[in-house]
Amino acid sequence: MNKSSLVSVIIPSLNESKDIRDVIEHVLSNSYKNIEIICVDDSTDDTPKIISEFQDQGVILLRPDKRRGLNYAYNLGMKSASGEILVLLTSDNMMPKDFIDNILKHFLNGKEVVVPLSMVKNKNSLFARYHQSMQSYKYLFIEPVWSEGFSLRSDVAKEHGYFLYDSNMSINGGSDITFATELLEKYNAIYDPEIIMEHVWPDNHQELINQQVDRGIGFTDTTFYYRELDFKNIIKSARIINSIYKPGNKKQNSYKLLIVFLRTIIKTLKRIIMNGVFLCFYICKYSPNGYKDYLGFLYTHNLTSISISIGEFKGVYNILLRDILTSDKKSSN
Repeated sequence: MNKSSLVSVIIPSLNESKDIRDVIEHVLSNSYKNIEIICVDDSTDDTPKIISEFQDQGVILLRPDKRRGLNYAYNLGMKSASGEILVLLTSDNMMPKDFIDNILKHFLNGKEVVVPLSMVKNKNSLFARYHQSMQSYKYLFIEPVWSEGFSLRSDVAKEHGYFLYDSNMSINGGSDITFATELLEKYNAIYDPEIIMEHVWPDNHQELINQQVDRGIGFTDTTFYYRELDFKNIIKSARIINSIYKPGNKKQNSYKLLIVFLRTIIKTLKRIIMNGVFLCFYICKYSPNGYKDYLGFLYTHNLTSISISIGEFKGVYNILLRDILTSDKKSSN
């Protein structure tokens, strides 16, 4: 590796016609020029058409034959990359001009994984201010494991293995935290809060609800497929599937699904009543609007908590449903 090593930027996208142009233009305007941009697109809107406009500037467009989700998209991008360094973006990241120069310094000094600081760009939105204030509070106690712009050496990705992917998994969420946790425990990594990666947070109700429901489904699915591991970062209620799930037992699993549903409701109420009231008051100190945002933050916290819990329940239901279908298929054979 040297000061002019090829850097591959992986951008998975799904119906991101609103943001994808800005994302690509920010990468192309980087002060470091030896860049390969790979977009892995599952869209049904104009996103692939917009990406194609940049192909004469070296942007590579990959279109899977069917939608397989975020994990598969990252894996396809990383496996197709030619660079010595991989930068993993999402399709709402706005890369600063000096981003690659800054991460490259760490890689040249022997680091194998670099975690930058993720910052919300659209702070005029209540939902975005809530998220950024929550992150600022959380980072007082723990360093982030995963962040927008997570970067690693390509040989590390090959040696370790890529994102968890199984054709039976939900396509609603990724396993980014579990992937990053394993890498940080095994390789020479650094978190650098001076390196910023900006991103756009959902600024309307439907986008936020969809995002958080998908996260709940993804958390549950990831936990199920990592049954033998215990990552503190993963929502605890999702881990219940490890102790209750009995493959092939439809009746027993139906009763246990009801238990999961009740426990999810209880946990949601705890998030809203016990955590939200005090937590939202505390994180207002990190908002540019201060305590004027308290009621808005409380509303956003409750909306987010309910959406995640719905996703967790859906995730457990999907796992049990897959088992029922699988067992029925085996019985018919």
